[in-house]
Amino acid sequence: RGGWVETYKYGMIKKLKKLDFKSYYPFLTVQFNISSETCFIVGYEEYKSEMGYRFWWKEEEVPGYGKIKWFYASIPDSTFGKNVVVRIDMTDEGFLPRYMRDLFEERATLKKRMKEIIKEIGHEKAGENVEHAGLKSRENAIKIIINSFTGYVGSEHALYGNLCAYVCITGFGRYITQRVIEKFYQTVVSSDTDAIYEDISIGNISEQEANDFISSIVIGELGFKKCWIVMEAEGEDSFGSAYFLNTVGKNYYIKDNSRGVVIKHGVATKSTGMARIVDRATDDIVINMLDGGMSFKNTKLVEAVENIYDTTKWSLRDIAKGVHVRREGDYTKGTPIGLTIGRLAKERWKIPDADLEGMQVQYIKIRGKGNYAVVAETDDINSIAWDKDYYLAMIDKLLENLGLNDFHPRNKNAVRTIQKGIEEAWG
Repeated sequence: RGGWVETYKYGMIKKLKKLDFKSYYPFLTVQFNISSETCFIVGYEEYKSEMGYRFWWKEEEVPGYGKIKWFYASIPDSTFGKNVVVRIDMTDEGFLPRYMRDLFEERATLKKRMKEIIKEIGHEKAGENVEHAGLKSRENAIKIIINSFTGYVGSEHALYGNLCAYVCITGFGRYITQRVIEKFYQTVVSSDTDAIYEDISIGNISEQEANDFISSIVIGELGFKKCWIVMEAEGEDSFGSAYFLNTVGKNYYIKDNSRGVVIKHGVATKSTGMARIVDRATDDIVINMLDGGMSFKNTKLVEAVENIYDTTKWSLRDIAKGVHVRREGDYTKGTPIGLTIGRLAKERWKIPDADLEGMQVQYIKIRGKGNYAVVAETDDINSIAWDKDYYLAMIDKLLENLGLNDFHPRNKNAVRTIQKGIEEAWG
């Protein structure tokens, strides 16, 4: 089982805030002394619930090693369907947490010097400074190493891998995350592997409040002497509004004020397998929705929906999709879209079969069941019998996911009509 990623509130969130666990998995490694030589799976128990954890300490005399202090945990794993019972040697610091701390210190030193350079010559000149560029490159390399070790130790092919270490990292991460969510449930909107989003129009969790609670778990309940796990709040104005889709999987749009973009997350927000018009619709509709809210008073949103349904403004680029085709003999079964498009490309442009392999071909859906046409940039959209209903259905689905069906041109006027009194209706 991986990280704890859930959504608790769907729909429009007026003002979002993000609380990050600082270098979450690396600090969990340091906190619980997780390393390939310190962690052992010692048994399994019945799985009862996501929060069916147990923790305990035990000292044991081991012949040849002396007295060892063990930290035991029973970690629920819904994917496996059991609780995995592990024990971690807390007597001596393991290699991995020691290495993580060394990397933390080195990265902090690099970032400190980078800030000094910026203070000396300013942000703009720092980008052209040779020393700053070198420091930034090293700092990024360390960041990648720190963030990639979890996947490495969980790999069956890793020379320094250990399944127990991976189970501990993700398991303890789920536990702390869920405890924080339970504590501040009223304001929590969603969680990522290493972060929590909250609706600050309802409440506002402070860093101090979150970190005091985490310390009470790690030190007060679990019995550790120091708490390494820390949450950091991104700036109050880093994010604006957001929309969390009530769809399968975790899908959302978040207005990132710091970068001036809308963050799209999840399969339902991406245009993979869909035409480019969906991306354009998302940009036009979602941005205006997040800016002005889901109201007919938001005239920019109303206009954006109306404009995107005006197919006379669509281009061939909006409806074309691309696929890499292969030689016919490389397709083993069925009639995949690549095979269909490859055949159409050969027929239209007289391409030899040997030259098809790996070619990117643009195509569109035309009227009729299972009908397609290959296209070139020079083609005129008005000369092609393209299937408007097929593409409009994609926009319909986008509106449905966003809860904007009332804004559809065919529904908008009926919804906005004000019912007159009976006297006026009858004269």
